[in-house]
Amino acid sequence: MPIIAVLDAWRARQLTEQSLSAITGRRGKVLVFDLRSVPTIDAFVASHMVEAVEGCRMMGAQVIRTGLSAGAAVSLASLDIDLRGLDTAADLHEVIAMAERILG
Repeated sequence: MPIIAVLDAWRARQLTEQSLSAITGRRGKVLVFDLRSVPTIDAFVASHMVEAVEGCRMMGAQVIRTGLSAGAAVSLASLDIDLRGLDTAADLHEVIAMAERILG
């Protein structure tokens, strides 16, 4: 799921809804959040990402984050939101390798 440009409150809620809908509709086991085009992430958006990840886990899917920009990384580091449970891949090649391991 590529995420492009600034995530505001409406788009963050849409991200959660679309993530859960995609997992349900496709019986997905792995969902990738590609954040290459997201310049910064505020606390509200980060909390929605955590909600989306937790919802995906409850539905039996694992989320992998990739493409975090320097600005978004700084934004996330300054927030007191625990994202340790979210798998991170350096690039799409690593995403594919991680997804293959998850899927067996």
